[in-house]
Amino acid sequence: MDRGDRNGRKRPAGPEQGAARSKRTRLADPSPPPTRPVSARADEPLFGRLNAAATVEEAEERRRIVAYLAGKLPTIQSINSEDAKLVITAEGGGKRTTEEAESPPHPSYQTTRRLGVIHNRTEEWRFVGCELCFATTGQREPDHGLEDCERWETSEAARRLLNWLEGLNIPRYYGQRGACAICGHGWVVCDEMRKGFQLEEAAGRRPEDRARLAGLAAAYDSAKGRDGFCGNRSVVRRMMAALLTYDDQILGKVLTRLVLDHFGVDLGIEKEAKAWFEQRVRSTDGYWVPRQLHALDLLILAFDWRLEQRRSPKAATVGTPELAWDNGVEVENWREALNWLRGRCSFCAGRGLGEGQIRHALRQCHRGGAQKVREDMGDLLYGRDYEPAGGCRVCHLPRDFCSRWEDQGGGRWMERQSGACSYDRNLLYDGIVGFSTCGVAAYKEELLDQIDAYFMDEGEDPPGYYDDEAAVSWLTQPLLVAGVCASQMVRQLAIWVRASEAFSRHVVPPPAGEGHGEGQGQGEGEDEGESETGSIGEAFCAEFEAAARAIKEKDAAAAALISD
Repeated sequence: MDRGDRNGRKRPAGPEQGAARSKRTRLADPSPPPTRPVSARADEPLFGRLNAAATVEEAEERRRIVAYLAGKLPTIQSINSEDAKLVITAEGGGKRTTEEAESPPHPSYQTTRRLGVIHNRTEEWRFVGCELCFATTGQREPDHGLEDCERWETSEAARRLLNWLEGLNIPRYYGQRGACAICGHGWVVCDEMRKGFQLEEAAGRRPEDRARLAGLAAAYDSAKGRDGFCGNRSVVRRMMAALLTYDDQILGKVLTRLVLDHFGVDLGIEKEAKAWFEQRVRSTDGYWVPRQLHALDLLILAFDWRLEQRRSPKAATVGTPELAWDNGVEVENWREALNWLRGRCSFCAGRGLGEGQIRHALRQCHRGGAQKVREDMGDLLYGRDYEPAGGCRVCHLPRDFCSRWEDQGGGRWMERQSGACSYDRNLLYDGIVGFSTCGVAAYKEELLDQIDAYFMDEGEDPPGYYDDEAAVSWLTQPLLVAGVCASQMVRQLAIWVRASEAFSRHVVPPPAGEGHGEGQGQGEGEDEGESETGSIGEAFCAEFEAAARAIKEKDAAAAALISD
């Protein structure tokens, strides 16, 4: 076990990876998609016809994308008919020369690194709704799915390809229980892997705990199908179906040409395509990865390349405004976040949905948010098991923000007899519950990072495992900023609001001629490095990199003031 020790954020034992996290950028909001008729032929190649008539511009774009991807291809050496491995030289061995050592990392290393964090990208697509609409327009469409989308000429082709991807024989795990074939190589942990960690932990306990191990094994084996408990597999398939078919299957044709030219495999022949997608490849760090994920990696690179060509100068310069910490500006950021959240659903906002899709209360959310009020973290907060420090007894917001309270000076407050809260009494709790339960893992991950940072600042070892109760216990801790008494919950909510706004802006532009002019992107011969991916994780990074590190315990006087 070598992937950390908190909340299952680790992976089965294997060679150490030093993968750096990649960053990508997505773009501005396009206009709504038009409705188009569905048309498809069952005898059409799954990935599109290479010789299909195309304009000069389309043919040139395909050529440039193929050339760009060719420079990203790793060196792959066959082991046997079913397995292969990434190597650093064509011969598969030997040390790099001095000149090679000073050059950019070998494509095989770069591929391993990208694959290690590829599920950061699939996480962005988890709640977009119809993946085909999202790929085509950048608009999240949470109220219809790819299965019933009829807006595009390739809608039926996308469903046909999705069905084909679902039929691939990629095993549930490689080698041992929990070593998820789709996620076990990387840094983003799925529930399948967490079950494996539990099994491994139980196996290392005392002999008398064998009954627990047997129970965990039975629970693990109870999952039906190759997906097991993994929530990423279905996202991968749907994402690939969309990327391979959007915009007249341009990326499907690109992948077909690339694989034919460089691997001698014709994806137009389903038997060859199936064998190629199912093959497993050992990465430079020793983990097995199915070719299906290699294909997704290439599709993401190509998709991002197209975005760069269509990026408007204005979109390229849009950033997250600085967030001041530990001063009056931070307090104003709290107020702005609370005002923004009024009348909006934090559950849907957390998923990056558009303004028209979040204009309802959490308690009226038909996408699953309403039921979260009564579950897990919501049950802890609304059940009054925990009370946030330093705020109004009704709305739990700073008394400075609440008209129910009158400042008496010297840190003393008096409750007005006829006073009422300035904000809805559930605004703070609903905001926290919605963001933390919306399904985008980055919200809880970021919260746990903050708890870790607190313990390290205090010179203490962080807990080995966090649950909702531990998170709520932290969130209700006192906080004093610029003389305003609050709880960590208020600060955390402001961070999440700002990050969700940034996340919702990370959308793709429509194809050329439908909203954006051609930008000045890199050509196929330029080594621009990995494209920057917009993600909720990157939105959080922008918030914290723009701020001074200031989450520290206050002195005894501040604590006394808060408890007053």
